[in-house]
Amino acid sequence: MKYIYKPNAYIIDYEKGKKVFQFDKNGEYVTKDEKLIKWMKKNKNFIKCENNVATIKCKKCGAEFTNKGDFLVHCREKHPKRK
Repeated sequence: MKYIYKPNAYIIDYEKGKKVFQFDKNGEYVTKDEKLIKWMKKNKNFIKCENNVATIKCKKCGAEFTNKGDFLVHCREKHPKRK
C-alpha cells in the first residue's frame, strides 16, 4: 500500500505516544505490513492511498477476485447449492 501526504510528515499513534513512521521527501510511504494498513484505515483514514485493491477470497477453493461481481459469478458457477 502506498500512502501520499505532506513531505517529511510524521504519523504519530497518540494512544501509545510514539512515532509510527515518517513520509519521505516526496511525501510517499510504501508498506506491505497488514497490521499497519489496518491501523491506518482505522485511525488515519484522511491520508490518501494508492494500490488500494481489495481482494475477495473464496472460502471453498481459495480463488481470489478484485470485485464482488466476479466473486458471485464464480460462486454460482463453481459451487452451486445442492437441491
